[in-house]
Amino acid sequence: MTKTPQDHKTTKAARDAQQQISFQEVEGHELLKPFSELTGADGARIIGRLKSALGTDPADMEEGAAAQDMDFDAMADLIDFIGERYVVDPAGWAEFNTAANVSKVLELVSAFAGELGKGAA
Repeated sequence: MTKTPQDHKTTKAARDAQQQISFQEVEGHELLKPFSELTGADGARIIGRLKSALGTDPADMEEGAAAQDMDFDAMADLIDFIGERYVVDPAGWAEFNTAANVSKVLELVSAFAGELGKGAA
């Protein structure tokens, strides 16, 4: 029996790659410094704070686990840290970083830190 393309199952890695969006596609990305302007120390600080907020290494997390295990106080500290040090448009950040927009703010700072963890330049 000849197999057709529909018969081939997509690997988990391929599905995960399709689900991940580029940091450049995350709403608000333009409000933050480009990765090329960050130092290694910046990256380590941001990733360390994200790891602390999540209680685990972001790379080891399963999808959907973040919200239930997240330390929201630590995540709020990460939002403030990024807002104080890595914002290029303070007025835009103030408009974006609101309680009504908290899920998008969490997505942005998580994506920013996560992209650093991938070694983005």
